[in-house]
Amino acid sequence: MIEIINSTFMEAIVAFARIAGCFMLLPGFSSVRVPQQIRVIFVLALTVSLLAYLPIDKIMLATIAPADLMRTLFFETIVGAVLCLSVRYYIVAVSFIVTA
Repeated sequence: MIEIINSTFMEAIVAFARIAGCFMLLPGFSSVRVPQQIRVIFVLALTVSLLAYLPIDKIMLATIAPADLMRTLFFETIVGAVLCLSVRYYIVAVSFIVTA
């Protein structure tokens, strides 16, 4: 029972890292005008709502070493940032086309 709770908690942390990395650079939400508390609450709500649909290996997360967990969290944050960086570039390109 403890392993299931532990793996679910680790799964939520990894999903939170990717979604937080995405919202770090997402246009509109990364603005200074949006308070950090609102961003954190929104990322937590999105993580909880998407947790059932994320394909993550539960056995791997339950037996992962702390150094490997930190490496996984770092790379998940980088992946989320790169995904939303492409969205940011797309928005910049569209705004450039509109003003040109």
